[in-house]
Amino acid sequence: MGKCGEGYCQICGEYKKLSFEHVPPRSAYNDTPVAAVQMPIGSVESLSSDLDGPPMTMYLNKKGAGACTLCIDCNNLTGGSYGRYFVSAAKQIHDAVYSKSGSAVPKDNHLQIPLHDIVPARILKQVVAMFASIYSSSGNLFAENHRELSDYLLNVNARGWAGEHAFFMYFQKAGYARLISNVYVTREEPSLELLNKSGSVIDLGRDTISEFAFGFLGYIWAHGESIDIVRSSSHSFLDITDWRKEQEKRDLIISLPALTTFPPQIPLTYAQ
Repeated sequence: MGKCGEGYCQICGEYKKLSFEHVPPRSAYNDTPVAAVQMPIGSVESLSSDLDGPPMTMYLNKKGAGACTLCIDCNNLTGGSYGRYFVSAAKQIHDAVYSKSGSAVPKDNHLQIPLHDIVPARILKQVVAMFASIYSSSGNLFAENHRELSDYLLNVNARGWAGEHAFFMYFQKAGYARLISNVYVTREEPSLELLNKSGSVIDLGRDTISEFAFGFLGYIWAHGESIDIVRSSSHSFLDITDWRKEQEKRDLIISLPALTTFPPQIPLTYAQ
């Protein structure tokens, strides 16, 4: 990938020189070249057949997973104020699962993982910042369509946002990286409802779901009526929405569902 040019920053919305934003942060095991595959988009019915949409393409990103999505100021703000707390938690989760002396305890398809000296509110803000970056994949501007969340990120001391938004986590035990931005799902069946002519997903406003998974962690952002769909899922995702209230360092035991992602890119669907 070449150098970043000018464009609209996904967080502040200003037209500036952009910088490369690692998603997740570089220090959270995202510091090696990534071979990215653009998978066709399809519905549940087409899992075993040819999928409509653009053909599969592949490219190499030597910097790791990410893109030119944030201006330098917003990149520095999120990295310095939120990213380092996120990295601390990610490393603890990684060690709990993968080290020989790991403390993760399997229970009912979940992993019980103790975390120490974390600041939940700052971790949540980094998760929101990552969704701001991947928002550009749908051809939309996060700062324009979700100004309440942009303001939440730009104010380090902000403890919440206006509107209905919820955020969730899971452990990605195997499978492909996943990047899904702004799709509408129904209770009957997760599917992509509307595509524009270029094949990217149309922003359907308050009732959409976005999902991102890379390495060993996955994240979900739901808003509007979609929040209830995620919360009622049989997967029992870890709801981190109220972490916005947890501003001080603390110890915490989290329970992450262990899930396997697979193509095509359909939210809330996982291998058995």
